[in-house]
Amino acid sequence: MKISHKNSFIPRRSLSFRIVPFQPIKKDISRAKENGDMIELSYSHGKPSTSADVMTPIFRIFELPKNGGTHSVTAAGSVDDAVSLTVDGKSQSSSSGAAHPFNLSIDGLEGGLHSLSVVHTNINYYPDPYGNVSLISGSVGPCPPVGGRHCPQRIVPCL
Repeated sequence: MKISHKNSFIPRRSLSFRIVPFQPIKKDISRAKENGDMIELSYSHGKPSTSADVMTPIFRIFELPKNGGTHSVTAAGSVDDAVSLTVDGKSQSSSSGAAHPFNLSIDGLEGGLHSLSVVHTNINYYPDPYGNVSLISGSVGPCPPVGGRHCPQRIVPCL
C-alpha cells in the first residue's frame, strides 16, 4: 500500500558515497595567535556563561636572548573574570570581577629557556547565570619561539 500526501514532494536522488583520505583537523586549541614574539589572547562568550566557558590555557616553552641583562614578560588587556600568568613557577593573577583591565608582569628573567602558562578563569554566577559573560582580550610577551622558529603549541608538564 502506498501512502502519499498531495503537498508532499520527496526528490528522488541516488545515494552515493566516496572515500576521503584522512586529513587531520586544524584547530586553534589555544584560541590565541602568535604575532612575532607576542601572543594575542582572545576569547568571548556571551550570556549565560559558566566556569567552563574560558579560553583554553596556554602552555609554552620560549627562549629569551642571552645578552647579559634580565627580561620581563608582561600580560596586559581586559578580562572578565580573572587571568593568571606563570613563568618558571613565578605567578601573578589579576583581580576577579566584571570586565576590567589587567597588567601582569614577571620580571628578572635571565636569558635562556623558560616555561609560560596563561590561564583564564570565569565564575559560576548565581543566583542568575544569565547575567554572566566571559571574555579576555590582550597579549602576553615577549616570548620568542625556541631557536627562532614558530612551533605548534605543546603542553608542558609541571616541574
